[in-house]
Amino acid sequence: MTKSFFQYPTGTVGWALLLLRCSVAAALAAGAAISAVPWIEAPVLLVAAALILGVLTRAAGLAGLVAAGLIGAEIGGTAGLAVGLHGIAALALSMIGAGGYSIDARRFGRRVITLD
Repeated sequence: MTKSFFQYPTGTVGWALLLLRCSVAAALAAGAAISAVPWIEAPVLLVAAALILGVLTRAAGLAGLVAAGLIGAEIGGTAGLAVGLHGIAALALSMIGAGGYSIDARRFGRRVITLD
């Protein structure tokens, strides 16, 4: 059976991935803002900007996973758990990709991948 899908989907799926990227970026930025570690804000804001724009989304998703885990462990409590759980969403972004509404899609183009 042959199944085709776009590497950078547009439409409803593309908008859903854009919303997921924005929610993970917002959670990381909020977690960095309430964190007591002053040096963590700049790298996390860079990761958040990369996620929002869709630049190197797979790498930014992995960096977001690590950052969310570190911030969540440092904050602790319910807020730390919430930020840490957004790390799972960052991992999902890393596995799925950026979607059609991203700089990655503009740089690398949309391709059809056919699985046999």
